[in-house]
Amino acid sequence: MKKHLASIDDPAHRVRTTEMDIAVPSEGERQRFSLVSEFAWRVPVREASATSSTRPVVVATRWTRTKPGTQALIHHTANDRHIVAIALMPTDIEFFSGTRLMHDGRLATGAIQVSGANSESTALFRAPCDVLHLHVPDSLIAQQYEKALGDSLNAKRLFSDAHFFFDPEIERLSLAILTATDLESAAGGRYVESLSCAIVAKILGREIDAQLEARTGRTKNRLVGWRLRRAVAYIEANLSLPIRLDDISSSAGLTKMHFAAQFRESTGYSPHAYVIYRRIRRAETLLRQKQYNILEVAQSCGFASHAHFCSVFKKTTGYSPSQWRVRFAAASAHTENAG
Repeated sequence: MKKHLASIDDPAHRVRTTEMDIAVPSEGERQRFSLVSEFAWRVPVREASATSSTRPVVVATRWTRTKPGTQALIHHTANDRHIVAIALMPTDIEFFSGTRLMHDGRLATGAIQVSGANSESTALFRAPCDVLHLHVPDSLIAQQYEKALGDSLNAKRLFSDAHFFFDPEIERLSLAILTATDLESAAGGRYVESLSCAIVAKILGREIDAQLEARTGRTKNRLVGWRLRRAVAYIEANLSLPIRLDDISSSAGLTKMHFAAQFRESTGYSPHAYVIYRRIRRAETLLRQKQYNILEVAQSCGFASHAHFCSVFKKTTGYSPSQWRVRFAAASAHTENAG
């Protein structure tokens, strides 16, 4: 990253951000809160009327970049909170945590990364992106840790690994947060807060499992991070094509016998179920775009026929593709009118 940043001297391309003065919503403010926009990368728009809350609150924000070209950004996380980043669309990024390179290249939808308190993150975006950020107070992490294990904790001891990882359940929760804008504002605020806390609990659970494994020496049969990232990247790049277990396992450098069990342990999905999940997610993205008819969406997502696509889509979402498209259009219209 540093070699790239050294060549980008234009202040419009290199931006340093901080969140030391994030305004946390009060109880009344939180009832009107759903999803906060960011005026700079990882920095929420300040609410002028916000005051301090009596209890720790997760603030959910969204960073969207639509312009082509590259943009380098630097952010320093506050000393009393962590930031959880969840990719809502594929992008291309070089990402550093401090001086450590965490990722360089295509980043798939659903990639998750946690930046610790008082840490510096540097990103070079080389493509449009859409990212959900959760600003998580250390005190909330400590509370959830104590509830889970009965021990007190300094939250700064957790989340030392800033690499990207994947968890379909966390991805589903993040997508549910986006639908909160379709709810009445009071309910939407509570909905976002509950889902955000569920994501934090899920990530904390992963961290606790890792710590317990390190203490006991008993490790689960999961894929190591780089193998999982390669497998997910292969799936994302080939969603429009037939995908065989042999091909996915080869991309991760394993035999299919060893790969399938480790993939399930890592994601909670069998490889086949995960491919279907990603195909449906891609289909939902394309259905939002009016220029594609249902057959074109089916073919772009690797389904052999219109009928097979409609059957799997309805089984997964509860709606036919046409019904889902109408429902999405109505929800978008409601959001625009509310704005």
